[in-house]
Amino acid sequence: MKLSRAFEHSLCILGALEKNQLVGFARCIGDGEFILYVHDIIVKPLDHRKEIGRELMRRLSLQYPTIRQLMLITDKNDDVSNAFYQSLGFSKILDGYPINHYFRSQPID
Repeated sequence: MKLSRAFEHSLCILGALEKNQLVGFARCIGDGEFILYVHDIIVKPLDHRKEIGRELMRRLSLQYPTIRQLMLITDKNDDVSNAFYQSLGFSKILDGYPINHYFRSQPID
């Protein structure tokens, strides 16, 4: 029930399918004009390193070409996620406990 409501109130949900199976998705909130906040980006562990997360993020940035800020929060101790976001050109703007805040102002290639 809560997950359904969260999806209903999201600005954007993108899914990645492989052989008609959901292997990843991204969910965003925001105004769609200036700020897009990536709330979830999830890829099945067996499908990591297949560029699925990168492609989801790229499509999000293309879907909202007028946004000035693409933001997200991730677990400070999740080295894999932090490295992934940094590889996409995100910059850490706040180093808080137990989370890191990231920001990117340009579309993702």
